[in-house]
Amino acid sequence: MKKIISLALIPFLALPLIGCDQNQVDIAVAHYRVVDVPAALYDACPAIGAIPNYKTLTDRQVADFIVKLYNNNKQCRQAIKAIKNYLDSAHKAIDN
Repeated sequence: MKKIISLALIPFLALPLIGCDQNQVDIAVAHYRVVDVPAALYDACPAIGAIPNYKTLTDRQVADFIVKLYNNNKQCRQAIKAIKNYLDSAHKAIDN
């Protein structure tokens, strides 16, 4: 009886081998790297606290406010350039 059962199992034991083949299939694997920009580079853009009331401003206060906006814009532009340079160098390091 044991021989009959073991002979009956032979086709089932061969089933896993049916899918085996000597040809290997190349599988494409994508590798991703995340570049984090240091938080200090984002904190370089100054913000204006409160916008003054335009009804009570003198010409001198308007001029000072415009100069402050201009200087903040210049500082923020430099910070954005620093972020761009950081990302460019990180991409070059990854590509090499």
